[in-house]
Amino acid sequence: MRTLRNCIVAWLLVAVVSPLSPALWPSGTLLVAQDAFRLMSAQVITRTQGPPTLKLAANGPIAFSVVPAGEGESAAPNRLKARLHGVVPGDVATSGLEPYVLVALADGQDTILTVTAPSNLKIELRSGMKSSEVVVIATVNQ
Repeated sequence: MRTLRNCIVAWLLVAVVSPLSPALWPSGTLLVAQDAFRLMSAQVITRTQGPPTLKLAANGPIAFSVVPAGEGESAAPNRLKARLHGVVPGDVATSGLEPYVLVALADGQDTILTVTAPSNLKIELRSGMKSSEVVVIATVNQ
């Protein structure tokens, strides 16, 4: 029981001291934070049922929020705009992703991602199977 208590106290001490003195930790440890992750790939995945999906991957976890259409912009079901938090655009090929049109622009440490699909599709952005992926899912607009 005493060993468990000592272990818990040691972990609490590390949790309190680590943000206060990052210079004490060697640069190769997991406690050193990375400024931003990079968008690494975009690929179209065909499905047996329904339109293809667009999968985007980064070299770290992707947190995102869908940006509502601004003033002067029309909201369309085949177009979405999202902010990828802490992910900067990489050398992602934006051509060869038919039927999608992809635009990734840097906004500080974030990426503003705009995806447009053919007018007969409705698209939405979802988390992928991994924390480093997001997926644009398309359904036929009725």
